[in-house]
Amino acid sequence: MVTTLPDILASVPSEGLGLEELTALANRALESRSLVVDDGRTSDRVDARTIRFYQTLAIVPKPEYEGRRAVYQREHLVRVVAAKQLQSEGFTLAQIQSTLPTRTFDELASALFEFHGAQPSATPLPSRVSAEAPCARPSTLVAFELIQGVTVLIDPTVVAHIDALALALTRTAQSHAHQPHIGGIE
Repeated sequence: MVTTLPDILASVPSEGLGLEELTALANRALESRSLVVDDGRTSDRVDARTIRFYQTLAIVPKPEYEGRRAVYQREHLVRVVAAKQLQSEGFTLAQIQSTLPTRTFDELASALFEFHGAQPSATPLPSRVSAEAPCARPSTLVAFELIQGVTVLIDPTVVAHIDALALALTRTAQSHAHQPHIGGIE
């Protein structure tokens, strides 16, 4: 049975995979890595919906099509596994979305192989404390309550005019708070 990521990648046929096959191989690769994503918001396995969501976020590229059949290649598999690897290390989807698309297939495969002890790599995946991670530290965020029950956090290192933004958001939130609810949703 194929159990390591290099073996799983080698098993991808040159004509590509369907979505079900990609999902099965990705889950086999994830099982071989013993990943645990314990943030309570996501699973440590993937399904078709997850892969489509990753495509929407540009974490995984769109597949090629042969008629109506989506065709996935090795790159799709590596990107799915890399995304789950990063999630297991505590990265947010926003961080993954900003980092993963900039990496080549070779960089990602090499980093994943290194993590699993399969081969050395010169380009590892970013570490959890990487300066590349575009996430503000909680102590630097400024909180504004727009309306009762709605609070916004603003990163002052990114937004120059916090007060102006907070005022505009507050006005917008207040104007929407007094509009009738649509479809009985409150």
